[in-house]
Amino acid sequence: MQPVKPPMQLTIGVLPENLETPLHPNIQRTLRRAIEKLEHAGHLIVDLSKQIDFLGAAADLAFRFFRIDPDQTALQHIRNSGEPAIPSLRFTYDLDGKVEEPTLRGLFDLNASRAEIAAKMRRVFLDNHLDVIVGPGYQTLADPLDRMPIRKEKEKAYLKHAQTYRRRHEVIITKIKSRNSYHNGHQRREFLGQSDHDSTGDYRAFGRLGADWRLWAKCRQSRGGRIFDMLIFARHISCGANDLL
Repeated sequence: MQPVKPPMQLTIGVLPENLETPLHPNIQRTLRRAIEKLEHAGHLIVDLSKQIDFLGAAADLAFRFFRIDPDQTALQHIRNSGEPAIPSLRFTYDLDGKVEEPTLRGLFDLNASRAEIAAKMRRVFLDNHLDVIVGPGYQTLADPLDRMPIRKEKEKAYLKHAQTYRRRHEVIITKIKSRNSYHNGHQRREFLGQSDHDSTGDYRAFGRLGADWRLWAKCRQSRGGRIFDMLIFARHISCGANDLL
């Protein structure tokens, strides 16, 4: 038997962006640079944006497996200590005990869903002859301690980050009165100027943005009985060595 030599050229798939959790500009920039370096090194890059559309379902399934402990052992340690739970635990755990206790049937369903997603991912590898897939582990850099983006804190966190990024990005913050849900990708792309059609009319008051603008963050706000979507758009201005991360 002779040792197998690793190929000089790898076929690398790029994990697509999940529209429910859009990548922040710094993560987009870092991923783009990594891909450019891999291309310059002679590797074959494969865009998987039209083949992987189950990232949200896979993430939800992973969290359901993570929370399957009926005794909530981790939370019991916190309760036994007598210390209050930190706010960000609500992002992962059911602190109020409102979720039904897992059942054996539920476990069967989880395993079936996991097998289905694994089969889809295997097909992506085989159809594209992939050696590896690259992609970010999270949509942004590490959040400040105990500042996971949960509901009321999301708006404050995004606005704070927007002020920080003004040094390297041009940032636009606007509010639009909500009549429909703006969470689908089609309307988002329309607002970024990639479509001449505007089905709601609300976007036109703000104006169309060029292709270099990206929807960075979005949160919902209610004032005086009116609901507004706060949209934050960012466009990279300059880039230095310290901007990579």
